[in-house]
Amino acid sequence: MLFLATNACASSVMLVPTSATVGLLPGNMVSFDVVIDFSDVGGTLGGGLDVSFDSSAISLVSAVSAGLGEAPYGRDPDSLDGLLESWAVGSFTGLGDNMPLTLGTLIFEVLPGPGFGEGTLVTIGATNGVAGPWVSGTDFLTLISPNYNQVQLLGVLPEPLFMDGFEIQPAR
Repeated sequence: MLFLATNACASSVMLVPTSATVGLLPGNMVSFDVVIDFSDVGGTLGGGLDVSFDSSAISLVSAVSAGLGEAPYGRDPDSLDGLLESWAVGSFTGLGDNMPLTLGTLIFEVLPGPGFGEGTLVTIGATNGVAGPWVSGTDFLTLISPNYNQVQLLGVLPEPLFMDGFEIQPAR
C-alpha cells in the first residue's frame, strides 16, 4: 500500500483579474488569468482545479488553456452550469520552478438581472473531479494543498430616483 504525504504551504492557484471587476454593467466582459505558483516547494508535476461562479449573474464566454505541460497530463475543464470542473495541467518531468505560470484565461460576460450590483463571486478551488490533486515536482509523491482565492465582481448600483421630494429606492 502506498501512502502519500500532504504539504500545507504557501503555494497558490489564483484568479488574477486582467480587466475591471467593479462598476460592471450587463454586457461587459470580465477576464481572469489562472496563475499557479509552486516555487516555494520546487515546482509541481501538475494537478487540477475547479472554478465556480453564479451562472445567473455571469456567463462563461471562453476558457482558453495556455498550453502548459504535456497532453496526456492535462485536460480542458468540463463546463457545467456555474462550474468549470477538473481543469488540469501536468508534465512527467514537472512544470519546473520557473513560477508563477499562467495556466490559461477565463472570460465571462455580465448578464442583466437583479442583484448583480450587490456583487457575485468567482471562486477557484481544489477539484472534486477527475483531474486530481497537485503533486510535488521534487519528490513526485507529496500532495500539495495550495492556497486558492476568489474575486468579487461588483456592478453599478442604480442611483436613487427623486420625484417631488420622495426618494424611490431600487428594488433589492
